[in-house]
Amino acid sequence: MQINLKALKTVAMFVSTDETRYYLKGVNIEAQPNGFVMTATNGHYLAICRHDYLDAETAPDWGPFIIPISLLERVKLGRHSDIASIELAADGLSVSINYMGVTYTEHRVDGTFPDARRVIPASVNGEAAQFNPSYVALFGKAKALITGKKAENAICICHNGGSPALVDFVPEGATFQGFGVLMPFRWSNPMKQPPAWANVIGSSVAKAA
Repeated sequence: MQINLKALKTVAMFVSTDETRYYLKGVNIEAQPNGFVMTATNGHYLAICRHDYLDAETAPDWGPFIIPISLLERVKLGRHSDIASIELAADGLSVSINYMGVTYTEHRVDGTFPDARRVIPASVNGEAAQFNPSYVALFGKAKALITGKKAENAICICHNGGSPALVDFVPEGATFQGFGVLMPFRWSNPMKQPPAWANVIGSSVAKAA
């Protein structure tokens, strides 16, 4: 089966590094009736991408399985092709990726990936929230990987108050679809006014705006 390697590598950027949650140390692959769905999360953020089957392929008889991040790190994405072949062994214990004439094989992660649909909000309310800047930057890096240009890394966070926000980071012109989910955090004592030492004169900032 052919798979979009750029989509797979994009999602792999969001794999957890937590050794205690080994089942998150990989990308979950679902072979749905109309295409591949790829998901990764660390519990604070999540990325999910999909694409239709390529070359009129039909859905393989695979259940969900997790590709270990160690395998994905071995496969280096080149400039000449985004397409690789992926195969799950007949016994379901190992997965292989063939890219640019080289085949990489490892055991799949022996675990069950959590149901991402449980944390994806059905809608957002637009209420502003605070986010870990390093997580926001990660989505920017992911977009830069998709576009191939470091400067084209702008993303849109669709705020949702204290609930998970949606992140629009896959551009419309990409060869696959996708979005992210980002958990907010609460700031214990948000600033209500500038400190006295700033010597702010009245509401000068508001007037200037």
